[in-house]
Amino acid sequence: GNWNIPKGHIKSGENPVQGALREFREETSIRLLQRPTLHKKVKNKEGGWFYIFKLNGTQAHRPKLNHEHVKWGYFTALKPPSPLSKYIKGNL
Repeated sequence: GNWNIPKGHIKSGENPVQGALREFREETSIRLLQRPTLHKKVKNKEGGWFYIFKLNGTQAHRPKLNHEHVKWGYFTALKPPSPLSKYIKGNL
């Protein structure tokens, strides 16, 4: 019921960037050609790490929805969608 960003767990043998690119591709069907940069790294409630990456670009991609998603959109940190996951909102 909340808007969120593509996310998931890092698999064994992956670094955070590789995991982020794989999860983004799995959830959107978009293969990014550029490497994202780390925006923020925060401790999650399970004691692990939550990485938020960003990628500045000029091309708008249209993700393909799957069983995990019912809507998508492009938003800015200054004008996020509502209701936004409070964990994400607190880390934009």
